[in-house]
Amino acid sequence: MFPEAKVTGFDFVEQAIEAANNYWGRDLSFSTNDITQENGVIYDIVSMFEVLEHIEDWRKTLDQIMNIADKYIILSFPTGKMRPYEKHIGRYRNFIMRYLSFKKIGDSCILLRKNH
Repeated sequence: MFPEAKVTGFDFVEQAIEAANNYWGRDLSFSTNDITQENGVIYDIVSMFEVLEHIEDWRKTLDQIMNIADKYIILSFPTGKMRPYEKHIGRYRNFIMRYLSFKKIGDSCILLRKNH
């Protein structure tokens, strides 16, 4: 559909990158680098699915993502009351949608469109 598109995936887990390279490696690139540390690299679209709830200072991270996303940021995260076991899988929080000022496009997926 977009033959000229360059797609890069990031994850902190080496096994996830290895699996992604084995499955998609010929068409896409994957890295364990920190996307917020990719100096000077700007992306048209940044998507983060089930990430922000695992980051203690999620606002800082989202600000950094805003600086490297040229057009869109697509986010997905858990919402509602956090269950006790979720702390054991590395979550700091679940989000409450009414406190977020994003355009909702699903049960827990939002789209941020940057204005230029």
